[in-house]
Amino acid sequence: MPKAGWCEGCKAYVWVAEDGGCVRGHDAAMVSGVYEAEPDRGVLEEALESAERAAERAGEAMKFAWDEAKPALQEAGSTAEKAAGELAEGMKRFAEAIAGRGPRSSDPAPPPPEAPESSPGEEER
Repeated sequence: MPKAGWCEGCKAYVWVAEDGGCVRGHDAAMVSGVYEAEPDRGVLEEALESAERAAERAGEAMKFAWDEAKPALQEAGSTAEKAAGELAEGMKRFAEAIAGRGPRSSDPAPPPPEAPESSPGEEER
């Protein structure tokens, strides 16, 4: 059974921890008048009912938020899909344009080829 007592540090009746001190951290020497406390069933039932009502309201609020956000999310998905299709089409046209022509004088010069690296112990000729 839980224990309670008067805490001089808190200046209030508090629950007592296993070490005999206040659950808010005050030493056992500051706690007096310790007794076994029987919880009030009415208070416990009221707290449980309150928690259940809060959970129901939270669930309703989450569903409402989802219902409100869903159309915008669907529209964003459709817009992203359209943009991806346009990008793919543009890349396809770009690839076809490059594949169908030879080099032009306006193209940037390719980098010079790098000399092959010699292996260690290999002499240069």
